[in-house]
Amino acid sequence: LDGRIRMAERRVRQDQREEWMRRLQELREYYAQQPPGRKEDPTKGTALAHFVNLNRTSKHMPTGIADWKVRELEGIEGWR
Repeated sequence: LDGRIRMAERRVRQDQREEWMRRLQELREYYAQQPPGRKEDPTKGTALAHFVNLNRTSKHMPTGIADWKVRELEGIEGWR
């Protein structure tokens, strides 16, 4: 039973990471479609806007987000 719980937890973490990476790629594509220097955030109420807001907020929380996520986000032109 213990092994199954650990496997299920690992799968959940993996699914969450894959979802985060999908949103990251979506954000890269979103900003890439905009002219340089004139980047606007995704439309409020969209899943992509939620991703942006959650990561901006989490970055400033005590537990924050992982350093590798911060580096990925900061590597996107338009991210602030």
